[in-house]
Amino acid sequence: MWHSFHNWLASGNWAPTFQGVATLVGAAVAFITVIWQVRSSSKHVQDQIKALRDAEQDERERRMRSVAAALLSEIDCFYASHLGPMSRLIESWKTTDNDPQSVEVFRFVAGRPFSVYESVADKLGGFDATIAWGIVYTYATMGAFAELVKLYETETSRVSGRDRAGQEIRSQDREVMRNKIRELAKTTTFIMVTICRPLCRFCGKDFSTLFIAKEPASGPRDVPSELP
Repeated sequence: MWHSFHNWLASGNWAPTFQGVATLVGAAVAFITVIWQVRSSSKHVQDQIKALRDAEQDERERRMRSVAAALLSEIDCFYASHLGPMSRLIESWKTTDNDPQSVEVFRFVAGRPFSVYESVADKLGGFDATIAWGIVYTYATMGAFAELVKLYETETSRVSGRDRAGQEIRSQDREVMRNKIRELAKTTTFIMVTICRPLCRFCGKDFSTLFIAKEPASGPRDVPSELP
């Protein structure tokens, strides 16, 4: 057996031919080409996935900016319609008390005053946790103020009793409610100012253009520390 192997080596039949080398090189080149194509294709797919994720992130941010702008508009309009004129209503109470024939005129909102908030409440998770909580707290306070004023309107629209004692009790109850309205109006305005600032930054709106920016208590503040 060894003799046969020795004769095969001596014959030179094992030596590689040009065609064999060419075939081997071609196979190697083809293999390298396949590897390069696979890697190139993988990078292309990764780039596509990243581009898709970036596009989705941009779209989410665009939607959240729209949500912030809508909430900001509703909050500011609520201030302009109901809290801004509150000073005039409070001032009118002096006239009402001095003139028994005078009648308080309310211009309070009817229906659903917070329809924007109700429609986007499920999207608040897209905000920072502190801002999302601040929005919920702001609307809860605005809702409490609205209910208090409606209750006051209902109470004052009732016909007063004829006896002096009954009228005195009604007058005391009315004054208690007025004091509550005054205090809650200040608190609500402060909280609205506090949340409007980060919403402005989020959607790129200038705070000074808002109705509520005219409020004396709307100076610069550190929002996170101001939220209860």
